[in-house]
This record gives sequence, structure tokens and C-alpha cells, in this order.
Amino acid sequence: MNKSVSRFALVGLLASACMSAFAAGSVTGVWHGKVKYDSTKLPATLSADQKKNLTKEANRRELDVLTLTLNPNHTFKIVVTGADKQPPPVTGKWSQSANTIAMQPVKDGKADMPRTFTLSKDGKSMSFTYGPVTMHFKR
Repeated sequence: MNKSVSRFALVGLLASACMSAFAAGSVTGVWHGKVKYDSTKLPATLSADQKKNLTKEANRRELDVLTLTLNPNHTFKIVVTGADKQPPPVTGKWSQSANTIAMQPVKDGKADMPRTFTLSKDGKSMSFTYGPVTMHFKR
């Protein structure tokens, strides 16, 4: 009986490891997202006019649509549509550790500010928050 329990536990452990490996690869593909701004999180050092201008710009940016492609070779591309002026795509490399997706953008050949997204338990959404900005992507 003891050997049966050990074998059962080993099979369960192996199945769990396989599922983790499967989940790690499952983030590749196309994700659709939006940007949200929380004006209450703007730095207190900003003047009222600066806050007003940033909030106005933020409201426009919330209309943007983001398309994120996570490639199997661990490169990514984010394309923004709906903006007044079409910004260039954001590209770089990505990696995954458990429910964390780390993206390292490259701008003008140099590393730009890294972004760390938290993947939902079901693997169907992920988000990143920095100050007043939240990027949220869904499959």
C-alpha cells in the first residue's frame, strides 16, 4: 500500500510539473489591452495645471487599443492603435517565471524601462501598474 501511495504521489508531482511547463508556454500569442490612468496617484509635487494637462492626456490615452504579441522565441511587440499620432511599436524580449511575465523593451538600441506583468490564475489576463498607469491585457 505504501508503494502505491508513493507512486501515486510521484505521478501527481510529474503531472503538476508538466502542467506548469504547459502553462509557461501558453502565454505566447496575441493579447489585446487597454491603458487605465488613476489621477489620484499622480505625484503630489505636480501643480494643478500639470495634473489637469496630464489627466486630459490620460483620458485620450484610455481610448488607445494595445495589441501585444508574445512570440515563442521570447521576443514581443506592442502596437498602439487609436492614438492621435501613431507611436512606433514597442519591441523587446520577455521571460516568464510562474505568474510573472517580465518584458524588457528596447528603444533606440538600448534597454528601456522594464515592465513586470502579473498573469491571472486562469492565464487569460495580465496587468502591470506603474504609478498612475495600469496596462491590462486579455486573450
